[in-house]
Amino acid sequence: MIVGRDLKNELNLRLGDRIAVVLPSGLVASYIVSGFYDLGVSNINKSWVITDLETVQRLFDYGNRVTSIEMTVDSVFEADTVAHEIGIQLANDNLKIENWKSRIRSYSAGSRVRACQA
Repeated sequence: MIVGRDLKNELNLRLGDRIAVVLPSGLVASYIVSGFYDLGVSNINKSWVITDLETVQRLFDYGNRVTSIEMTVDSVFEADTVAHEIGIQLANDNLKIENWKSRIRSYSAGSRVRACQA
């Protein structure tokens, strides 16, 4: 399991240390720290741990399902175009494809509504 830089510093972790992962269900699982990452975003570096797909599926009892895929694009301002193209390629109404631009628009609209209701 690899740990973000900020969480590493907060917990004073070193390679080979054991960490306990506590799930919302209350289940606690222990893993060995095998590396560290820095994505340049403190909130992510402080709260995410990264491991392989099989470990996550077993931990959350997902079977062979995947609940989310996150990715980056070469040109951040083309995220909406890339998301649209992925949606066309996958052609599956059961999938929800989002990008940061649509999330910002939704947040901004919600903020305006709350501000007007105040």
